Amino acid sequence: MTEAEETTERTAANCKIMTMEAMLERWEHLSRKDPWYNRMYLYATRGTIRSADLGRSESCEKTRQGKKGDNTSSSSDGLEVVDESNIYPLTWKGRREEIRLGEADVMCLVVGKWLNDNVMNMYLQSVYEEQCQGKDTAEVHVCTTFWNPQLLVNQQGDIAKRGWVLRVKSRTTKVHLQCKDLEVAPLVLIPINHKHKWMLLILLNVREFWTDDTCPNAIIVDSCHGYASPDWKELKTLLWHEYLNDNKRGPDVTRQLVDKSWNTCRDVFGRGLIHARCSQQSNREDCGVYVCCMAEELAHPPTRNGISKDDVLEIVEKMHIDERIVRDFRVRALDRIAECAAAAKGHKSVGEHRTLARAMRAKIRKDGGELP
Repeated sequence: MTEAEETTERTAANCKIMTMEAMLERWEHLSRKDPWYNRMYLYATRGTIRSADLGRSESCEKTRQGKKGDNTSSSSDGLEVVDESNIYPLTWKGRREEIRLGEADVMCLVVGKWLNDNVMNMYLQSVYEEQCQGKDTAEVHVCTTFWNPQLLVNQQGDIAKRGWVLRVKSRTTKVHLQCKDLEVAPLVLIPINHKHKWMLLILLNVREFWTDDTCPNAIIVDSCHGYASPDWKELKTLLWHEYLNDNKRGPDVTRQLVDKSWNTCRDVFGRGLIHARCSQQSNREDCGVYVCCMAEELAHPPTRNGISKDDVLEIVEKMHIDERIVRDFRVRALDRIAECAAAAKGHKSVGEHRTLARAMRAKIRKDGGELP
């Protein structure tokens, strides 16, 4: 390219930049009088529409409003935009759970933030339901992050009682209902928050322990080795009470059976507790991301013939999580939330999902959040 051609190209680029700046300045001035110009100026400066579309947007018909109650509209060139002030709250409805997310929940996905219960539950439960589609029985069951706190509350009264007979016979209905989650599948995943740190508890063969005396396994996946772990007192008691209350054992149980079953439950969460070798995080805030990545991988077992303790340990050890995977997860989680929220609002096309995701990103940046 000759020097004259380079000069001409630079001049054309400068003219284009000046034209864009002048257009934005004009739209900012007109936005004080015309709501349409105000909206277009906001979309242009927040990055929710492509800069290449700005030049022809003004000459097009002003946006056609959607149906009443909708938070999207369409411009005459087919580009959809979203009213950022009407994005939240978002609601995801699954077969078992209905999770409501506000703006503060979605802000947990920005760089340097801990994931909270709502974000983790929405992500993991949607992954779990996809895994269960078209299947009569599930290989894996994912509990919500509220399962363990509910257990701690429900078990307080039983553990305080003196004497094993009184504790077992006074088992509450709430505790029994929580046990149903552990019977759904051979592999049960429970996200645990202990002292502001997320870890993943994996239980295998709990159902078989209650019915056939098969010894269960408990595996901890902790990306922050060195931090304190729970004592699991309530969970040990839960397994023990349910075992002794099984209908096959009848109303009376021998003292020998009581002692043997208690020793089994104690050892599962004591000397028999397995700490899996897994990727370790380099900071304090990504523990929730690590739990979600591990649970998502385990929610799709590689074999239909069941999954063993060794299979779980191998999957967890081979899964390498680094900064790039953490960044990708935060982006993927935001896209999944946008997809589920758009579907809940009746928008099922890929374009509508992406439009909502763009608007959510713009709102996060406007509020000072940094996305990967």
